[in-house]
Amino acid sequence: MADRDLISVIMPVYNREKYIRKGIESVLAQENVNVEMILIDDGSSDKSPRIIKEYAEKYPNVVAFYQENQGVGVARNKGLEFAHGDYVFFIDSDDYIAEGTLFKLLSCIKQSKADMCCCVYSRFFEDGTLEYEHNIKEQYRNMILTEKEYLSLMLIENSYLWSCATGKLYKKSVFDDIRFPAIFRGEDEYIVPQLMKKVKGIYLLDEVLYYQVLSKVSIVRSQLSMNNLGTTYSMLHMLEYLILMEYFDLALFRFGVATRLLKKWKNETNDKTIKKAINNQYSEYKKVAKKLIPNVSGTEKIRLKLFCVNFDLYFF
Repeated sequence: MADRDLISVIMPVYNREKYIRKGIESVLAQENVNVEMILIDDGSSDKSPRIIKEYAEKYPNVVAFYQENQGVGVARNKGLEFAHGDYVFFIDSDDYIAEGTLFKLLSCIKQSKADMCCCVYSRFFEDGTLEYEHNIKEQYRNMILTEKEYLSLMLIENSYLWSCATGKLYKKSVFDDIRFPAIFRGEDEYIVPQLMKKVKGIYLLDEVLYYQVLSKVSIVRSQLSMNNLGTTYSMLHMLEYLILMEYFDLALFRFGVATRLLKKWKNETNDKTIKKAINNQYSEYKKVAKKLIPNVSGTEKIRLKLFCVNFDLYFF
């Protein structure tokens, strides 16, 4: 297997000088697989470009690219453009993977004949304290999931397993006609509908192999700005797909998550530009609500009708 298959590991980097070495080293330490690592600096102002250049000069299977700051999605697209692998794996620059991760994921794809294999992740604070650990329902463990089963992973509280592009091994051909949007938040969820149309089989390996690190830099960047609205923009895109597929229960759930975010941001900001953008998205979410109304229960119909009348009344 190792003699035939090449895995392209793509890591976008933005101002992560304190963190990227651990992630890069975890990839280079992978055994029994052929790996090329593609590092894309997304306009960093710290020492990150120097660090990735160091690795590219030291290791023949590491290449580095540099671009102006355009976001994770655009950086990943550049990685896809230059990837030579039969398979693709995305990793964020704060994060790292366990020993044997890529071999295990590749083995699952080979054995199951799936186009995509995802492992379970855990989230840690920067000091190493565990922040979140998955608990996958038994009926979903170590098997190929249907599309509805995979999307139902969104119902796991505080989990983004279903939408994260990271921590998954894909056949490279899946991304022949899929690219991430040029937004600064929500780029992962945006491509999920395209992935669902393209992949033939999603294998869920119930093993923690991917480690997300909530660095101080990540927390600072999460402060409210216009970029946040990329998240709810992508949710709109996802909702349209869920309704199209008649997954109305999932659509109603995702609608609730999205509109609570909009309400939270509306309450938090005094920025007129952000408020105007939120109101514009509210208009788009009203269109989604009207599509959901005929397909939900009586109580939910009332709530959605209230939402269409008045954003604040709905939450009251």
